[in-house]
Amino acid sequence: MPDPTWPAEVPEFAAAWTEFYRQLDRVAWRLMRVFATALALPREFFDDKVDRNISCLRALDTRTSRPRRSPASSAPAPTPTTAASRCSA
Repeated sequence: MPDPTWPAEVPEFAAAWTEFYRQLDRVAWRLMRVFATALALPREFFDDKVDRNISCLRALDTRTSRPRRSPASSAPAPTPTTAASRCSA
C-alpha cells in the first residue's frame, strides 16, 4: 500500500488522523471480544485468530476532482482522490 498523502494546509492532520486510527483499532479489538462473548465463547477467543491489524480508515479529497457523470444515471460518479489512508495490506 502506498504511503498516504497528507494535506499540506493542515500540518497536524497526519498526527490527528493516526491517533484517530489507533483509537478505532482499539474499538475493533474490543468488538471482537464482544462478539466472542455474544457467541458464548471465551472472551479472548479471537485474540490469536487475528494476527494483524483488522482496521481500515480512508478519507477522500474530492476538491481537485471534477465530477464525472455516471452512464447509468444523472448523478455524479464517485471521483475519489485518496487524501489519507491507514489500512492493513
